[in-house]
Amino acid sequence: MKARLDKRAIAVAHVANDDPDRPILKSVCIKDGEILATDGFILARRKIETEGKAMKIEEARLIAERVKEKLSPHCDRIEIAGSIRREKPTVHDIDIVLIEKPGSLLEINEVLASIGSMDMNGSKIKRLWYGDTEPGISIDIYVATPATWATLLLIRTGSKENNIRLCSLARQLGLQLKANGDGLFNESGQRLAGDTEQSIYEVLRIPYQEPNEREVKGRYAP
Repeated sequence: MKARLDKRAIAVAHVANDDPDRPILKSVCIKDGEILATDGFILARRKIETEGKAMKIEEARLIAERVKEKLSPHCDRIEIAGSIRREKPTVHDIDIVLIEKPGSLLEINEVLASIGSMDMNGSKIKRLWYGDTEPGISIDIYVATPATWATLLLIRTGSKENNIRLCSLARQLGLQLKANGDGLFNESGQRLAGDTEQSIYEVLRIPYQEPNEREVKGRYAP
């Protein structure tokens, strides 16, 4: 199957998979400006095409709270992240971070299937489409552990520009902020922070930002 996709779709394909350090596609064939797409790029295209369909934060928060309520009995921790946590007036998709209760995987998958159409069901990320009209709004569920909870919540809260800022500041200090939630590490592989969001800011030597303060205007240049 052929699909015309821009660089944004390729970027989505790199993050919309179980392992954020590897692209979802193992190979890409380009001919006459067209990408010979696999399911991974179809998923990326679908994500891109729905980005412009925004809803007001009040409506998005109601949906997110309903999903959170249904999942909560099967989770040790669960929080709404993304642009809702940042309190943006308009929302393009819904992000939720959770820690599963032991042995609750089947129940969580059943709940998600009852909410919308499942598009991805990995061990670290699950995606479904909510709504009566196709394709609806995208809901991404990020599965954390107690060790990755705080960093994953920080990264999945965003904004994208603020994440770039934090990672750039870390590199300037010879550190690495792991997007998969592992935490903040030095060059020797020692974990310096990540038990709380505040701990990462402290090691980066910058003031803590509340979620609604994490919008970076313009392009961040370290």
